[in-house]
Amino acid sequence: MQNILQANLNPASHILQGHICATFGSEEARLYWQRVLGLDTANLYPATNGNGERRIMLPSSPQSPAPPHALPGIPGCWVVDYMPLFHLGPIVRQQPYVPTGTHDQVAPHYQGLRAPIWFIKNNGTLGISLVDAIGGRADTLLWESQSKVQGTRAVNTHFTIRWPYYGEFSKLVNLYDSRREFHVKYGQLARKVANFMGSFLEEAAQQPGNHAWVVQNTDHFMARILIVGLVQVTAGHYQPIIQLCHGDARLW
Repeated sequence: MQNILQANLNPASHILQGHICATFGSEEARLYWQRVLGLDTANLYPATNGNGERRIMLPSSPQSPAPPHALPGIPGCWVVDYMPLFHLGPIVRQQPYVPTGTHDQVAPHYQGLRAPIWFIKNNGTLGISLVDAIGGRADTLLWESQSKVQGTRAVNTHFTIRWPYYGEFSKLVNLYDSRREFHVKYGQLARKVANFMGSFLEEAAQQPGNHAWVVQNTDHFMARILIVGLVQVTAGHYQPIIQLCHGDARLW
């Protein structure tokens, strides 16, 4: 933990107000990390590396074991989340998908959850624009072609989004090519998320609305959407982390 500056916040806080907390809220973020790590994270002390770095990290220890496929941080730590750049625009607030059934029926849905997937560019910035991803221009992503997204071998899963003021939108997505027997790559995954978001925008734009989160299926609106990451909220459901950037925001 050398060179890490301990956060001057309440423990976890949850966790250090990263993208997952901004998306799901503090209490749901606490429950999410409890499911991923298998223990209560309320008393953990996540930290940053200082100097304006956006990574939020925890030590690899029995109190905060790295979940499957977590990104490594500085030696001895793993990356939990990233500090949002709120000046670009708000993170889209969502409720996490919740399976139905009794406690015993629901519990298996939360077993073996993998670490969040973050779309990181070669220049170190976080997120890929919807326009670039849907157009197949994911070559700016770190690990776009040479690495594969481990832990996504399931033939089918669901992408789900709960955009404010709109109902739940889900779509069955194939994340594994059984003919070639490989895991989906980061660039391919970004495009799948983008295509899913495109389908959502097309359907949601048909619903009239008069609120701050109204969806438009226009080039201008699509250009404002930044795909930050993808969170496995249950064994069979992933939800994207989306930032709705201001019209004049520069998305690198």
